[in-house]
Amino acid sequence: MSGEIAFVHSALRRGGAERLRYTVLKELAEQNVPCRVCLFRGDGDLVPAVRELGIPVDVLNVSGKLHSVKTTLRLASWLKKTRPSIVHGGQFLTNLHTTMASKIAGVGPVIIEEHGHNRWKRWHHRLLDRLVCSRADGVVCCSGSVKRVAQSSIRVPDDRFHVIHNCIDLAEIGGRADTRSSVRESLGVSDDEILFGTVGTLRPEKGHGVLVRAWRQFSEQHGDTRAKLVVVGDGPIRQKLHEEAKDLSGIIWAGSRSDVGEVLAAMDVFVFPSIDEGLGIALIEAMATGLPSVVSDEGGIPEIVTDGETGVIVKAGDSKALCEGLFKVSKEIDLRRQLGDAAQVVALSGHSPAVYCQRLLDIHRQLST
Repeated sequence: MSGEIAFVHSALRRGGAERLRYTVLKELAEQNVPCRVCLFRGDGDLVPAVRELGIPVDVLNVSGKLHSVKTTLRLASWLKKTRPSIVHGGQFLTNLHTTMASKIAGVGPVIIEEHGHNRWKRWHHRLLDRLVCSRADGVVCCSGSVKRVAQSSIRVPDDRFHVIHNCIDLAEIGGRADTRSSVRESLGVSDDEILFGTVGTLRPEKGHGVLVRAWRQFSEQHGDTRAKLVVVGDGPIRQKLHEEAKDLSGIIWAGSRSDVGEVLAAMDVFVFPSIDEGLGIALIEAMATGLPSVVSDEGGIPEIVTDGETGVIVKAGDSKALCEGLFKVSKEIDLRRQLGDAAQVVALSGHSPAVYCQRLLDIHRQLST
C-alpha cells in the first residue's frame, strides 16, 4: 500500500461535489496527508488548481459510462499500480466503477459518497446500488436526509453510514466589506435598497421557478418596499425563467460569476428555495458571510438552519410562504442582523475544512483497524 488516499471522479468541473472535493484536498494537503486523484476524463477547470496543491492527478481517458467494462478494468489497473490505502468514489457512476474496480484490484477499504437524494434514479440504478455499492466499506452522506434516502437502496449495515455536513473554503467566499458598494453599484442597486439574492445552477430542483412566482407576489403585495433580487448562476432552464419573469421589475440575472464572495457581501438576505436538496454549499457560504436566509424545509437544509434563530424556513415549493418569508425579513433590520450573526457562528464553527477532514480521517482510522 502507498499510504495515499485515492479520490476517483469523472471530471473536476466546478460543480458542488467537485468544489467540495477541492476544498477537502486543499485542507488535506495543508495537513500533509498524502492524496492522489484519478479522473475518467481530464476536463475541468479545477484540475490545474488541484495540481498546484502538489497532488497528483491521473487521467484514464475513458468514458465513465454506466455499462463501460473498459472503465472498470482501466480503473482496476490504475488501483493495482498505485495501491492506495483508502479509495473514495465521488458520485453515482464513480461509486459503481470504484467499488467494482477496487474488488478486482484487491485494494481498500472503499468509501463511496452520496451528495444528493438522486431522485432521478430508476429501478435499475437502485438495483445496481444494491448489488454493487452495497460492497462498500463506508458510505459518507452530506446530510441525514441523504443518508435516509441512500439507506433505501444501498443495503449496508447502519454503522457503515456516516453523515458529514459539507464544508466550505472560507478563502474562496471571503467577500470584502469595501467591495459591497462597488458590487451593488455594478448591479444597479442603491444603498437604501434591500438586496435579496440566490446562488446556484438554474435547474428545476433548485426552486428558481418558485422564487420567480414568489417575487411576483412580493412585488404586487409590497410594491412600496425598496428591494431587488439578484440571481447568480446559469443552467438549462435559464430561458424558461427569463420568459416567466420578463414583465417583472427588480430581478437582476447576473449569470455565472467568479466573484461569488463579493456578490454575497453585497446582499442583505440570501434566498434558498430548493425543492430537492441534499445540503447546499451555497447556503453555507452565505451563512459564513453573515447573511440571514429565507430557505425551504427541503432535505438537509433544516439540519443547518434553525427557524427564527439562523434563518426563516418556509414550505418547499410554496411561493406564497416564500413571499411571506421575504417580507418578514425585509421589514426588520434588527432581525436580519440577529439571524445573520447567528448563522455565521454556525457556519464558521461547524463547516470548516478542518472539521470536515477530521471527521473523514476518523472514519479512515476506524476502517483501517
